[in-house]
Amino acid sequence: MSIATITGRWADRKAGLGGGAGDESQPLDLLTAYIPVESITLYVSALSALSALAVKWLSGISIYLIFALVVTPLFTLLVAWAKQRQAGTGLGIPWRPLIFAVIAFLAWAPAVPGLVASDSGKIVAAFAALAVSRILGLIDRALG
Repeated sequence: MSIATITGRWADRKAGLGGGAGDESQPLDLLTAYIPVESITLYVSALSALSALAVKWLSGISIYLIFALVVTPLFTLLVAWAKQRQAGTGLGIPWRPLIFAVIAFLAWAPAVPGLVASDSGKIVAAFAALAVSRILGLIDRALG
């Protein structure tokens, strides 16, 4: 299955258009629920462009870090501030969504094809993404 197919199905599920075999939850849905959609789509696009362009001064790791530490927090803040403005509340920093978004991105991104090259690395990345998905979900429910 290609990355375009996986991303398309994921986007369809997020938009409520189906995209899966049924209405069952997909394993990484919980993890990607914490990451802004804009960050996910731009990251997948950037990785695809990087492999097509073969740019020497920019690596997959640098894109990973830029998106984890700059792009994802920025989009998380912008989305939260838009919701706060719409609700008429003061603009504050949403610490829990911000921290969860960064942690979720750090766990999810290596599981996307194109960043990790070795087979053992891919296995570790997949299990780490599933483990972090469960842990964040439990922490989120515990904190309310």
